[in-house]
Amino acid sequence: MQYLLLWRMALAKDLLRRDMGGVAEIAQRVGYSSASTFSVAFARHVGLSPTTYARERAATQSDRQPMSDGGTIARDS
Repeated sequence: MQYLLLWRMALAKDLLRRDMGGVAEIAQRVGYSSASTFSVAFARHVGLSPTTYARERAATQSDRQPMSDGGTIARDS
């Protein structure tokens, strides 16, 4: 069961980082029948709600600038 939880959370984090849908859609895509159950499990595992996680990751991504070699560098504020 632990492996399944880790796999689901890794997949959910990836989908949230890439803005691949709302919480309910992602919950369903990773095997949860309820967005509420998914949100509780995600928060216990990650320490943040799925919405907060996605928002923080989006802010982190917008602070980075793509490099020509595919890497990223932090932008000067």
